[in-house]
Amino acid sequence: AIAAGKKVIDTLTEADFATVIAFSSNANAASSKLLQATEANKKTLEAFIGGLKADGSTNFGAALGQALSIFEGTGAASSSCHRVILFMSDGQPTGGTWASGAIAQVKTRAAKLSPAPRILTYAFGSGADFGALKSIACDHQGVAYKIQDGGNIANVMASYYKLLSPLSSPCQVRWTQYTDWLTGQQLTAACLASYKDFLCKFYLRKC
Repeated sequence: AIAAGKKVIDTLTEADFATVIAFSSNANAASSKLLQATEANKKTLEAFIGGLKADGSTNFGAALGQALSIFEGTGAASSSCHRVILFMSDGQPTGGTWASGAIAQVKTRAAKLSPAPRILTYAFGSGADFGALKSIACDHQGVAYKIQDGGNIANVMASYYKLLSPLSSPCQVRWTQYTDWLTGQQLTAACLASYKDFLCKFYLRKC
């Protein structure tokens, strides 16, 4: 999971805003709002991921509630962006943390956001509750992935952009700074998305 989180962070540019939430019995976020994915902020998120340890239970309600609170608290900075939650679990939701009341509350809060976030879910390993995670994805216009024990969850999670790309209109150039992996120098790039139009349902699995 740590490797997967870091690989997802590596896909971000300064046009993106993100944070990381760890959850067990409770949920703990790397920041109280979405951070612009500058090189400095990406290092902050990676350091947070690097310090995580497995413990406690599996509180789905706390994790998704915290994610929605961060969207609600970020304000206009990311209002023109697509919203997406990458939700990974390798266990069963702890009893009482994902009952009908919690499910309804997440749906209600998500629907009030404009745009509402898509939730992509990842069931990692044989102990994960794929049924619950698939239900979450289907309720929130997402995709549910099932990764077997020993599978490459980092590659699967880092491919989230395949769902978002067809939804983006390549109407303007984005300027972004990045660190060249070979020289370590700060470089500037002009980026413009290019892809063929095709239906998003190509990526969506039927619920």
